[in-house]
Amino acid sequence: MQLEQEFHTSRYLTRRRRIEIAHNLKLSERQIKIWFQNRRMKYKKDNNLPNTKNVKKKPQGQQQTGNQQQVQQQQQQQQQQQQPASSAGANQAESQPQSQLKREIQILG
Repeated sequence: MQLEQEFHTSRYLTRRRRIEIAHNLKLSERQIKIWFQNRRMKYKKDNNLPNTKNVKKKPQGQQQTGNQQQVQQQQQQQQQQQQPASSAGANQAESQPQSQLKREIQILG
C-alpha cells in the first residue's frame, strides 16, 4: 500500500527515498527499484502509452501524426482504385504480403 501511494506521488524515486522505503518495509533497495520499474510499465500499458524503451525515434521533421498517416493511406487507396484495369491486373499478380509491405514502406518513408 505504501508503494502504491508513493507511486501516485511520483513515478520515479530518488536514491534517498528508495533507501527510506526499503528500510521501512524491510525490503532491499533492489526490490523497491524493480517494483517501481514494473509499476511504471503497468501504468503505461493501462494508459495505452508507448513503451519508450523499444520505440525508435524518427529524425526530426519526419514524424507524422496519426491523422496524417490516415490521410496518406486513404489517398493511396483512392489512387489504386482509379488505376486503369490493365495496370490493376499487374498489381493483382503481386502477392498480398508484398503489396502490403510496399504500402507500409511508402507510409514510413
